[in-house]
Amino acid sequence: MINVNQFMKQISAHGYTKEKLAEKMGMEVKIFGQKLKGAEDCFTIREANRLVEILKLEGREAEKIFFE
Repeated sequence: MINVNQFMKQISAHGYTKEKLAEKMGMEVKIFGQKLKGAEDCFTIREANRLVEILKLEGREAEKIFFE
């Protein structure tokens, strides 16, 4: 399960909004939001890797978001 609070801090810190990040990912905002909430699907490994690249997260930062 994703650490939403930590993830949202990183999104803001890197100058993105959920909407802009979803667009950059090529994903509908609604789907991005659902994945963020864990409502239906979660982010795939490929999507998580892409988010790490976009946000330029370091190893421990990514671990805190995607694996805690």
